Amino acid sequence: MATAERPDDGPDDRLVAQPEDRPAKGRKDGAVAARRGAGQPGGKQTAATRIPNAVALAERCFQRKVRGYAEPGGRGRRSFRLIFEDGQSLIATRRRSVKRADLEVLVLRALRQQGAPVPAVLAYLEGWLFQQDLSGPRLSQVLARAPQDRVRYCLAPALESLVKIRQAADRADLNRQVAVLGSRRRWLQRFIMTPAALPLQRLPAPPQLEVAEIAARLAVGPPRFIKWDARPGNAIMVEDGSVHWVDWENCGCRNPLDDVAWMLADEFMPDEPTGEAYLLNHFLPRIEPEMRPSDALAYLQLYGVFHTAVRLRLILQLKGQGEWWDPALCLARDKVGVTLDQAQLLCLRGARWAESHPLSAPLARWYRQTAQALSAL
Repeated sequence: MATAERPDDGPDDRLVAQPEDRPAKGRKDGAVAARRGAGQPGGKQTAATRIPNAVALAERCFQRKVRGYAEPGGRGRRSFRLIFEDGQSLIATRRRSVKRADLEVLVLRALRQQGAPVPAVLAYLEGWLFQQDLSGPRLSQVLARAPQDRVRYCLAPALESLVKIRQAADRADLNRQVAVLGSRRRWLQRFIMTPAALPLQRLPAPPQLEVAEIAARLAVGPPRFIKWDARPGNAIMVEDGSVHWVDWENCGCRNPLDDVAWMLADEFMPDEPTGEAYLLNHFLPRIEPEMRPSDALAYLQLYGVFHTAVRLRLILQLKGQGEWWDPALCLARDKVGVTLDQAQLLCLRGARWAESHPLSAPLARWYRQTAQALSAL
């Protein structure tokens, strides 16, 4: 699935260049390791029937009356909130495939048992996952409100939570129970060639790159559990200031630094180099203790340069020939940031990171030129 779109919670949030979902030799696929059959679908769900079906199932399962529902991400999303008569609520989720749902439930239960900052599974039946409703804003929303000099203080608990999740995954032996991601040469080559795949002809052509050498630097070593899709929009800051992560149906094994790249190279992540350097100096040795800090930083920034291009490509694909989207709506509903500001922010951070590594340095000028060209779209 080198360029397959990920089955996620909404049509606006598909990620290009998703790596293949392939179990390593000697490893169990996450769907097989899950309790097969626990989440068989209860018939085809349509837009008109999915909420009534979820309400009926929740009332039967929890023996309580549902008085309403809410769709914070807008209509058609895979997850929504059910509200009981006593005011308590939960999140109901139905994935596009049983395999993905089984994987998500397996991982949530394993991580939660080890004390990781993830929502609790309340029930899983007939293809529906009912999970804890984490009260709090998404990290992307917290960052949007934060003054520039406070960004690092918002990010520190998010990175701390990734450390706890990695440690919990080790204790739960999840490294042996989920698929290895992004290990095939073909996927790496396409990932590195993403700048050349941007969809608009009015953008500057990217420079030639040493694809084989870059691929060797980004190749998977001993695979370790990662969230994958560790976007700020998938992180919830709860009342005590800690950060919990949601949306686990695409997790797997690769380099734990990939989660950091997904978070920091997102279009809703402010570009704050000083705070970024401070946080990486503190957290990288804890997130990837098997690498020397200098090697970990080099890997992160090199991977991040190309993940930035993935996000930029997605933004431009969704924009097409139309107008830029409403920034407030994108943020409120956790949509891809199809706005000029977000696209240019990606380019400027991509240029800064590209300059940090000789193999990606030719892309620095291209990113800056692209940022300028976007203004004319």
